[in-house]
Amino acid sequence: MPSIASLEQYNNAKIILSSPNDDLYTPDQMQEFLDYASDFLETMAYQALRETEQTETYLLGTMYCSQDPQGRINIFPRYFPVSTVTSVTYQLSPGGTENTVDTDGYSVIPGGVGVGPRILLPYLTFSRGAFVLFNVDYTSGYSTATMPGDLVYACCLVAAYFASAGYRAATIQQEDVAQVLPSWAWKKVQEIVSKYGRQF
Repeated sequence: MPSIASLEQYNNAKIILSSPNDDLYTPDQMQEFLDYASDFLETMAYQALRETEQTETYLLGTMYCSQDPQGRINIFPRYFPVSTVTSVTYQLSPGGTENTVDTDGYSVIPGGVGVGPRILLPYLTFSRGAFVLFNVDYTSGYSTATMPGDLVYACCLVAAYFASAGYRAATIQQEDVAQVLPSWAWKKVQEIVSKYGRQF
């Protein structure tokens, strides 16, 4: 899986984030720092930030899957952003037949600041309290082309201080990463990642 920031992006950012030890490492080692930084940022966000295929189930009547007053079904994916929905099926009994929802039968509402995406099924209605189990295959996260610039910056920042602290710094416990970064950098990383973290 590609890192949140590429080695080329890191090298371009060195004018600002220059690490005096960068020249001590091979490109492969620098890429490893970026990989560790990417993994760490995803741990902070409690979700995959890079494009990832998800398969999830949602029981109607729970916080992730509800029926609105108009009878429409709203599914709230656990991970975001949602780039594509591959399939939506539902079962009317445990282990029952899977019914496929036609692609014209749902739409993805992207959400906004503080509001996650939802999958809207406007043409399906069920009686209140009915057992309905939805199975959804979708892709969440950002591709290399759509990765937000501030996440790229945060990845470069963490990788630069891993390099400054020494090659083995990337393997330290995640709760100790704050000790590797100066307080201003740690605060900035937290500020950036908080915008992309799971809310529930």
